[in-house]
Amino acid sequence: MSAPAAATPRARVAVAYALWCLAGWFGIHNFYLGRRKVAAAQLAMFVAGLLTAFIGVGVAILAVLSVWLVMDLFLIPGAARGMHAAMTDSG
Repeated sequence: MSAPAAATPRARVAVAYALWCLAGWFGIHNFYLGRRKVAAAQLAMFVAGLLTAFIGVGVAILAVLSVWLVMDLFLIPGAARGMHAAMTDSG
């Protein structure tokens, strides 16, 4: 019996989009796609934005994060393909 095949890039894209919809502000979709530094930066921006929103600075931070999250909508398919390629090359 052979080992189960890795998830296809299409399946990874679907899961990443679902995570983006549910918890995109936390960068969860990037953690899933193996982009840990990007995910950590998004999580840090979210927390910093919330903690400083009362003085106005956080509103700007959250606005930048919002633009970044919209850009991620277009970047997710490429990241999923890259993750799949990396997994098939190393496996």
